[in-house]
Amino acid sequence: MRHDKGWQDGRIYGDPIPGALEALRILQAVRSVFIVTARHRRYHPAIAAWLISHGFDAIVDEDPDRAYWLGTQILVTNKKLGGAIYIDDRGLRLGNRPPRSAAPHR
Repeated sequence: MRHDKGWQDGRIYGDPIPGALEALRILQAVRSVFIVTARHRRYHPAIAAWLISHGFDAIVDEDPDRAYWLGTQILVTNKKLGGAIYIDDRGLRLGNRPPRSAAPHR
């Protein structure tokens, strides 16, 4: 989701990043998908509900010992599980947008 309104006490707000839902559907057709969030666990059901409201089948991770995910639903978790690829909406900048900090390499 866009972060154009800053941190709002963990609430879910804003519109999806353009193309994100379509990309998620394509990815989910060929891989198991999980969403890693820094939000407190009390917000995980709301994240799953948001995904469901956008047409996805999502569940909250209730297994404290989980190390990977092979399900067909989207798993919402606060653990970085084993995966083939990680996509970070705040990491790699897509398109022609410059990175947040342009610190030179040393």
